[in-house]
This record gives sequence, structure tokens and C-alpha cells, in this order.
Amino acid sequence: MRTIQLLFYKAQADDHAINRVVAMLDPPFVHVELRFEDGIASSIFAGEVLFFRPRTFANPHYAIETLP
Repeated sequence: MRTIQLLFYKAQADDHAINRVVAMLDPPFVHVELRFEDGIASSIFAGEVLFFRPRTFANPHYAIETLP
């Protein structure tokens, strides 16, 4: 069965101001990324372009949900 993961990032006190504002307005998560079975992740950050690249998500501030 194929799966996809949603990785939700919870803002930290030393994060960019935009992340902290989003966390105050709609807690607790400020960002989500998609990771596919092959380890390629996709997302977009403020001021950047959409990316597809390998990511490990070793940061402990991500909550991970796996969807079938």
C-alpha cells in the first residue's frame, strides 16, 4: 500500500516572526510539508519557490501523520 506523510511544524520561540504570529493566531502548527514514499518532500516557504527534494525531518518540532 502506498503512503504519504504530512509533517506539521510547531513554531519555536526563536523562529521567524511570521511563524510566531501564525502560531499565535492559529496554534499550534505554522507549516506543513508533504513527504512521499521515496523520501522526496514538497513544500513552499515565504519568499521562496515550491520545492521537491529529499528531506530527513530530524527536527523534533515536526508532528508526523502517515496517510494510506
